Amino acid sequence: MTALEILMAARAKMAGEGKYACGSFAYTAGGDNAHPCDDDATCWSAFGAVWSVSGRPWGKAAATLLRAFGGKPGRRHGRKAADHAHAVECDAAVEPEDGSDVDMQGPALAAFDRAIASLEVAS
Repeated sequence: MTALEILMAARAKMAGEGKYACGSFAYTAGGDNAHPCDDDATCWSAFGAVWSVSGRPWGKAAATLLRAFGGKPGRRHGRKAADHAHAVECDAAVEPEDGSDVDMQGPALAAFDRAIASLEVAS
């Protein structure tokens, strides 16, 4: 799969209600931590969804998504890079002024849209 295909599939995977979670790369339906590639994972962070689709914690798709979140890939590789990217994602949460729940899925979907657009322009 190309980086563009990975990002599009990962966005679709975590776009539905109850399909997004931050705090771990993935969770089970019961709320337990799960490996992003496990069959029992039912919701993912943005980077967990990329890992789930690509089968690896880091690559061009994840680096492109990190840039769309405003982060910089740097010299990290593999799991260390994925952990850094996940922290940047969680920091992007938007706290509403009305005191309602923090929106974390909205910024993640917007970052996917920016990352996908950047790859579409480049191709």
